[in-house]
Amino acid sequence: MRRHARPPHREIGPVYLTSEGSIGSGIRRVEAVSGHGATAYARERLRALERAGSALRVAPMEVERQIHTLQERVRTQEREIEKLRRQLAGGAVEEMLRSQVRQVDGTQVLVARADAEDVGALSELGDRLRDRIGSGVVVLATVSNGKPNLLAMVTPDVVQRGGHAGNLVKEIGARMDARGGGRPDRAQAGGGSPERLDEALGVAEEIVARQLARA
Repeated sequence: MRRHARPPHREIGPVYLTSEGSIGSGIRRVEAVSGHGATAYARERLRALERAGSALRVAPMEVERQIHTLQERVRTQEREIEKLRRQLAGGAVEEMLRSQVRQVDGTQVLVARADAEDVGALSELGDRLRDRIGSGVVVLATVSNGKPNLLAMVTPDVVQRGGHAGNLVKEIGARMDARGGGRPDRAQAGGGSPERLDEALGVAEEIVARQLARA
């Protein structure tokens, strides 16, 4: 009786999963490398870990711990930066209140260009100025990434006397091709020509005076 020779026994060797994800409802896709490919994959991962350790100046097995340490350090520094930023903003508020507030028909009006990095910072500064003034109108502007931004805020008592932040930013913005609007107590506008920003801000007090005169 003739026997058939068995095929030689082979092993696929190590297997590494390289990715896994969904490709449909109830269906997952798994990708892996095996054999020599798995060995090469593991070696490259090990080299990457060694490079990371070298960059962080720690042993490869200490990379994860060092990353957590650095992340906590960054968070601490970010909190310190935010604290300093708020302190600087507080100083800016005091300076603006001393030098920029004018009386327009018995109403406090503050019009100024602000050193604010974005719309959020401009809005925060405006809130602080409005709260400190208590009664009046605040008009702020900044240029961020080459784009002008306007913010107008009118306290409720001045709104009752005819002040309107939405109409205010529309008129100011029209002089520099900016667009925007909003509520009587708060409004924003953006865009337009930054080189015309100072000229546009120059008419803010006049516009406030007209609004109050019509009441």
